[in-house]
Amino acid sequence: MNKTVLPYIILSLLAGTFTAHSREDNRAYLHISSTPSGLPVYHNNALIGHTPLHHYAIEPGNHRIVIYSPYWPSWNIDNFEKHLVVYKDRTYPVKADFPKMVYINSLPYDADVFAADKLLGKTPLYLTADTLKTIRLVKKGYLPSSIRLDSLQRMAVVELTPNKVYARKRLKQTRRKDQKLKLKKNLFRASMAVTVAAGLSTIHFRSKGSDEYDNYMHTITPEKMNKHFENSRYYDRLAGFSYALFETGFVLSGYFFLSSRRED
Repeated sequence: MNKTVLPYIILSLLAGTFTAHSREDNRAYLHISSTPSGLPVYHNNALIGHTPLHHYAIEPGNHRIVIYSPYWPSWNIDNFEKHLVVYKDRTYPVKADFPKMVYINSLPYDADVFAADKLLGKTPLYLTADTLKTIRLVKKGYLPSSIRLDSLQRMAVVELTPNKVYARKRLKQTRRKDQKLKLKKNLFRASMAVTVAAGLSTIHFRSKGSDEYDNYMHTITPEKMNKHFENSRYYDRLAGFSYALFETGFVLSGYFFLSSRRED
């Protein structure tokens, strides 16, 4: 090797080592931990590992650290998030303490959950286990159910017992409602039949009345004229009566149709 080249190679290696040490000396460090451990850690939206992370090096400046909740993606428990402004050659502790939670659910779901007389929410939900001793689940149509939680419990699923008295009462109400609904549907059909019949009768009687009046106008015999005229008035009265019946049936049909529709 040329002796003139060797000094340049040595200088280059020393310069690279010095640069690497300079960059390392310009960094800040994070000590990231959580309770419980083993949770995903994101630095500026990039996954960097799981807790605990010791001596994690970052550049000076603004940073965002997110530690995912062990109960994620539960809607009522947020992830831990911290924004930091760090300076070189310093160590910053980042710790997330998540409370012990218990998962509460019921069969069927959507039951009210009470601690004493305080409403905590509706099933399913997560609750802080350390502060809970006894909870009560209440749902309409079912008997209230109370359960006692211990510090090690992480899940409680309660099958609610139907309230037989409420069920019988509800069944009677449903039957009465169905009977009323059936009656209104039958009345709707009857009123529609009357409406159609009255409408056709109105058309028929008016046609007959018009024919009798035309005969009256074209008859020269007094006796026949009187007969056709009386017949014309008779059919006009029948047409008026059937038209009134048609209007009444039409209104009643609309009422029975609207009232016979079951409410959601």
